Amino acid sequence: AGTGPPLHMGIVVRRSDGRLAVLEAGPDDSLWVASLRVETRLRQFHRDFGGEVVIRQCRRALTARESRALSLFAAAQEGKPYAVLRLLAQGTPFRARGPWPAAPPATHLDRGSWICSELAAAAACVAGLIDRREVHANTVYPRDLVDDRRFNLGTAYHPAVAWHP
Repeated sequence: AGTGPPLHMGIVVRRSDGRLAVLEAGPDDSLWVASLRVETRLRQFHRDFGGEVVIRQCRRALTARESRALSLFAAAQEGKPYAVLRLLAQGTPFRARGPWPAAPPATHLDRGSWICSELAAAAACVAGLIDRREVHANTVYPRDLVDDRRFNLGTAYHPAVAWHP
């Protein structure tokens, strides 16, 4: 599909109970969207998958309104299925960034199913961190949100750093 590591990602959100969680589509190769407590998720992912965990922190704190919008968005996505067919299409010429894309570039905020990077990009749009007219969530791969080669996200995010338990 023209990308490389990282191969999975999520976005940190505040749950309705006030706790921070990582919103992910397909955590641990599951077929669902879930938000998992940050304090246990990062350690568990590092332990079980052995890869590098990379964090890209926002340059500014979200406003109360932005945080609330992100929390509501995250809650509405919980339990939705992983977009298995869209993921499989990434290995074909019909992928979003392929020569014959099956769908035009866009950021949908109410999909029936999600790919991990698409969900994170849409959530960042809801929070006001990414402009949906410039970064189309259905064309985003995890690497695109970690480095600035495809999209310059440096005004909203600090450079990515490795996280170690």
